Order: sequence, then structure tokens, then C-alpha cells
Amino acid sequence: MLYFKQLDSIRAIAVSLVIICHWVPANYVFVDDDLGQIGALGVNIFFVLSGFLITRILIDYKSQIISSNLKKSAALKVFYFRRALRIFPIYYLYMLLLPVLFTIPSSELFHSLTYTINFYFFEAKYWSPYTTHLWSLAVEEQFYLFWPLFVLFINKRYLLHVIFSFIAIGLSTQLLVTDHEFGYLPTYTCLDAFGIGALIAWTFVYKFDLFSKTYSTLTSLALACILLTLLGFQYSDLRFILPQRTVHSLIAAWLIITITFSEKFPWLKASFIVENKFLIFIGKISYGIYLYHLIIPDITYQAHKRFDAFLPNFL
Repeated sequence: MLYFKQLDSIRAIAVSLVIICHWVPANYVFVDDDLGQIGALGVNIFFVLSGFLITRILIDYKSQIISSNLKKSAALKVFYFRRALRIFPIYYLYMLLLPVLFTIPSSELFHSLTYTINFYFFEAKYWSPYTTHLWSLAVEEQFYLFWPLFVLFINKRYLLHVIFSFIAIGLSTQLLVTDHEFGYLPTYTCLDAFGIGALIAWTFVYKFDLFSKTYSTLTSLALACILLTLLGFQYSDLRFILPQRTVHSLIAAWLIITITFSEKFPWLKASFIVENKFLIFIGKISYGIYLYHLIIPDITYQAHKRFDAFLPNFL
């Protein structure tokens, strides 16, 4: 399985943003909308990372198909098996624990088990205290399901057209969103993030020299997006005008290129992130952190209450 160790630091940053969103209470520093934007940025970084890594893996598979006797169906099976092995055990362990520890509606459990919880929340218009974060994992799983079919079975010359189509679909559907709380949950509104990640992978394989030629332009674009994101905290209406996920995705794309290719381009000064052992460690376990972090405060609170009730009797 393809592995870019440099990206562990980005995973650590992304999961930290999500934890801030869910663990930091709203106060005079952060209001609920601000915390939501922080969490959204973290999720969108994960989407771009997935688009980049999965596309890079699938392009490698496609090369093996062309250069050897590997069949497309066999490559597809290998991809799905490896994804399932990586994702399902810890995910379904979480799903087993939920009804044991908490009261969860059966419909919510069903949609969580089938990775369709994003559409469930979109239709139901509510957030769950224990499965809210699973909407993004549902989107990712849906992407893992259909994206290999495009990469492996479409002629290489048309892959770039498909990538730009994904970006266009995600961008245009975001501009049509009127429900700014739940309207970003359907998978089609997320395709621009995955598409931008896929575009990085495509460029990495087929047009690597473009990274050095266009990096200054991308840096300027990313800085503009960072400024727009910061202004969005002050002027909330700005978030409703701009395609928020696209803005976040461009920031993520710049981070991925800066950190992943810092060794190839010495003038990309990112060693303070790439070589940070703490960030690398957090990045390696970021999936588990993301999956279980939402229930930790509740479990800790219940344990604290039971300890307080037990202590007077003990003394």
C-alpha cells in the first residue's frame, strides 16, 4: 500500500481541528458557528488527502494492469479488500460499542452501519451526539466504492476530464446550497475536495514538473483562501456566498504539495512540520482518534459521576 509518511503531520492537523470543534465549548472566543468552520476545515483536509492517496494508489494499479497480466477485476478486488481491512474492524467495533453504552435510534444505527448516515442527517435535519462525525466517513466510503471504477476502467486520456468534472460538480452544487447547516452533507457536494486531491495525484504521476512551475501561483491562491476563511469568522455571510469546501480544499492542496514534496524541492521549507515526531504519531492514529473522540467526553463524565458517588461510601 502506498504510504507518504509526510502526510501524517497533515492528518494530525486535520484531526486536531475536528477535536477542537467537538470538544471546545462555545464562549467569548469561539461561537458555535466558528467551531463548526474549524471542524469543516479539518474534514475537508481529510477529503483532499483521500482524493490524493486513493487516486495515486489506483494509478499504480492501472500501471500494473498495463505492464503485467493483472486483470482490472483482480486489481479492484485487491483495492476493496485492503480498504476493508484498514477501515472496517475498528469502525464496526465502534458500532458494536454504541448501543451498549448509549441509547441510539435503530434508524440511526442502520444508516451508520451501511455508510449512508450523511444522507440520513441531510433528510432528518438533526445531529446525533454519538454518530454526527460518521457522516464524513460515509462520504469517504462512498468515494472508495465508485472512484476505482472511474480510474481503472476509463481510458487514461479521459481521466483528467473526469477529475475536472468532479471538481465542477462539487463546486456548482455548493453554490446551489440553501440549507447551510445540512446542505453540505450529500456526497455530490464533496466531489470538488476529492477531485482536487485526485488532480494532485494525476499531476504527480503525469506532469510532475508542473509542481515547481506553478507552486508560487498555488501559494498565492492558498493565502487568499486562508484570508477568506479568516474573514468568514468575522463575516459569516461570506461563508454562504463562497463555496466553502472548495476554499478549504485549495488550502489543503497547498499543504499537501508543500509537505509531501519538501524533500524534492529544497526551497519548500516545511521540515518543522514533516519532522515533528508528535504530529507524525498523532497522524498515524488519526483515524482511531477521529472515530472514537466524540464519545470520550461523555464516557469520562459518566465515570467521574460514578467515582464521586462511590467515594463517600468508600470513605
